Amino acid sequence: MSAAALTAIGTGMGALSTGAGLIESFTGAETQTTAAERQAEYQRRMNEYNAQVAENKAIRAEREADRRAGEIERRAERDKGAARTRLATSGVSLLAPDDSPMDLMTQAAAQAADKADLERRKGDREAWELRSRAGLHRAKPVDEPSSSGPGASSLFKRAGSMFSDLGDIYTTWNL
Repeated sequence: MSAAALTAIGTGMGALSTGAGLIESFTGAETQTTAAERQAEYQRRMNEYNAQVAENKAIRAEREADRRAGEIERRAERDKGAARTRLATSGVSLLAPDDSPMDLMTQAAAQAADKADLERRKGDREAWELRSRAGLHRAKPVDEPSSSGPGASSLFKRAGSMFSDLGDIYTTWNL
């Protein structure tokens, strides 16, 4: 056998070895890509779950604020009724010329309305913060597997090397 033929056979064996390594690399890269895709999907699901939890908390915050505001308003109505009763039993007219008893009751009602409004605004602010947090969870970036995944550049270099080796075989054997 000639030296050229032996060189060609050696080059061919090297190309086969490179091809086997290339196939193994493709399989490994595919496994890494699959794992990265699963991780990205898990991150997406966790972000959506956290966003939904924040949305639910926002709804609860609004309901709780409305409940507290309603309690304040009901308490104010009871207090107003009790004050009228006390004033009437003591002989004070609510329609007196100086209107001072009526002024006091009006001020008390206005203060109760302010307290109820404050509770609702607190609930709205808390709900807004929670909804903002939900939006941030939904907008959180997910590490997407790239098409050039881990080790892809070296993988393509190896593929190029294998094909250049095949080209050498073709040229040497004049196929």
